[in-house]
Amino acid sequence: MKHKSIFNAVAVAMVAVALIMGGGASAQTKSVPLKIDPRLVGTWWHDRTADSDCMVFEFTKNGAGWLRNWCDAIGSFKFTSTNGWIKFHSASYCGDDGCGDIELDDLDFSFSDDGKTLILGGKMFKKVVNGKVDGEYAGCC
Repeated sequence: MKHKSIFNAVAVAMVAVALIMGGGASAQTKSVPLKIDPRLVGTWWHDRTADSDCMVFEFTKNGAGWLRNWCDAIGSFKFTSTNGWIKFHSASYCGDDGCGDIELDDLDFSFSDDGKTLILGGKMFKKVVNGKVDGEYAGCC
């Protein structure tokens, strides 16, 4: 009788170890969800001011984005957002001389109370809806 309970204890232990190992393996194969503040998703426009050029940022829910300056695309990038910071990855630019990697500094961000203004690295960007901001064309060219 004692022999049978030892066998049962070993069998239970082996099943437990198999479950733990199986859970660990499946955890390693699952992809980690992107950390993206959903309020960032969309197109944001910064009009030309005395201290800067016209710029447009576009952020997608899958972590891809684009930056344009005037009529030209400056570059594409990947991004995540956490705790009020946007971290840029894999930024690149293609121009007349070909394509290459570029460095985009990570930027702090916040929003106006109504959510229509993104404060990005200290600059004010307006939310673009159907190509317009507050009913006016939002473009740089």
